Amino acid sequence: MRKNARSDPFVHGVILEGPKGENVRMRSIFDDAALVNALDLEVFHQIEGRLTALQPSMRRLCMADGRIVSSTGVWQGMVSITGACHQGAFEVFSSGGAWALQFGKPLLQEFKAVHDYGPDEICMPTSDGWVTILNQYNNILLQHSFYFYFYFEHLNFT
Repeated sequence: MRKNARSDPFVHGVILEGPKGENVRMRSIFDDAALVNALDLEVFHQIEGRLTALQPSMRRLCMADGRIVSSTGVWQGMVSITGACHQGAFEVFSSGGAWALQFGKPLLQEFKAVHDYGPDEICMPTSDGWVTILNQYNNILLQHSFYFYFYFEHLNFT
């Protein structure tokens, strides 16, 4: 085992398809330990006009810290990732800002996703063969670092 090995969350773009052909592009955390797919309630309120309405849910979800949270509802629709497309369902509840969209084990199974942890990439079959997606986590950090640098380098405090 490598000493001081760092493990980053797997983040990649996902498209949720609306009822009138709208494509709602989001960044999602891919978590093969999450037993449900989830959509943050506050994020859902921002995009709900572009998606189908929530369906009722009776699920109560156990959080990592042991809290029990009731689902507000379930969003169901088509989910696309770089050419792979399947029907998906996401429990909607407040993550407290921890994430916007969580692509959990049920969708990973539906997409027949294979995660290779060495290069940190996920492969999925499509009608045209296999597609490979790379972890975009470091790209997000670089973008934030650039904007932080740009902002402070171009301010004139005198």
